[in-house]
Amino acid sequence: MASINELYKKISKFANDDGSFYKKLQSKLISIISNASIQAMNSDQGYCFKFSIKMSNYKDILNLLQLTNNDLYDAFSNDWGASVMKNHMHSDPYYQLFLLLLYFGLKEDNKKISESALSCIFFKLWNGRKTTFFQYCNKDIMKYVTTYMCSRKHLANKYDTPYEVIQNHFVPTVLKKYSDKVLMGPDGLKRVFEQSYTRLRQMFVSRSRIDLKTGKKVSDGGLLPLYMKAHEEGKSMSNIHVYNNDDSPAQFGDYMSASNLDGIISNTVEKIVMNPNKKYSNLFIENLRKEYRVKKNVIEQLASQLHNHEYHDQLYDIYNIILNKLEISNKDQICSPGFSTDVKNKIMGSKNNKSAILLEKKIMTLLEDMLQKTIQRSLMEYSNVFHIQLRKMIIRIMIYNLKSSVCK
Repeated sequence: MASINELYKKISKFANDDGSFYKKLQSKLISIISNASIQAMNSDQGYCFKFSIKMSNYKDILNLLQLTNNDLYDAFSNDWGASVMKNHMHSDPYYQLFLLLLYFGLKEDNKKISESALSCIFFKLWNGRKTTFFQYCNKDIMKYVTTYMCSRKHLANKYDTPYEVIQNHFVPTVLKKYSDKVLMGPDGLKRVFEQSYTRLRQMFVSRSRIDLKTGKKVSDGGLLPLYMKAHEEGKSMSNIHVYNNDDSPAQFGDYMSASNLDGIISNTVEKIVMNPNKKYSNLFIENLRKEYRVKKNVIEQLASQLHNHEYHDQLYDIYNIILNKLEISNKDQICSPGFSTDVKNKIMGSKNNKSAILLEKKIMTLLEDMLQKTIQRSLMEYSNVFHIQLRKMIIRIMIYNLKSSVCK
């Protein structure tokens, strides 16, 4: 089975053998970027805008590279693992093609190709998030939000269109931070893809938390809650009410700079699921065995299974509940000497309140699946006392990973 690097070598050989290859490839990429730019300029939709992506452009590039969808899937599956391919975004051939071209552009030190490839990734990421959060989007309400409710620090206030924010902010900042990691191998390419998704998503929703009344995830920051607030209050560009001071609802939009907790959780979870072969120290495993009276081999299997990519969202929710309960807003609090004590007293020792009940439910669901996949046993086969020990052990392992990620 081929690898991403082998596909890169194949493309590199085409470039060396065909003097016009770069010109052909860059021409096709420029056509996509130019078309997106023209769409944005001719649209009056603002941040309700959605890119029109022509799959014929995708097919033309695929034919130029003499590759098939199966070639892409096999290579990415080989490098990222079959479990990751269960995610529809990771297995999408469109994303895989432009991730491959991003890798090619960086390896060949061709800035135009790498930037164009990443732009194409962001165009589709934008469409997906826009459809998810704003299936029905009123341009007048959205314009009111970006003009009068978003703070000056918010990206939607700085850039007039999704095209501008992608080209002038997301592409250069992501490349600056992650290019070196991409060059290190397939895991870096996966990381830049997931970081691109996370950063763009934060424009729509950020500062996520669990609503203790409903048990559902809600967000306090980003365009979506601002839009919903404007909609509920009947605000739009046809019914303008301007706030004139910094104490007005304009501060409600200052979420891109205030999403520290969201960033801490996202980065921690990504590091966990991107490191499926994590090795825990014998001392740490032994301490868990003594404290929670769980067999060493079970601890090791559960700790390893925790790094399965399919648990990404569950881990995020669990961290969210824990850190919101502890009122964590920055890294220093996590790295402080009293953090572990707070976890023990306020999280492990907490009972009979909504957040504790929700946390228990989330961890039990995670444990049930992990036990089935490791030792082929069900939680129902064990006592309630052992359930408590397992839950505390999982929290300890997650806190260990959190501190390892944050406190460097």
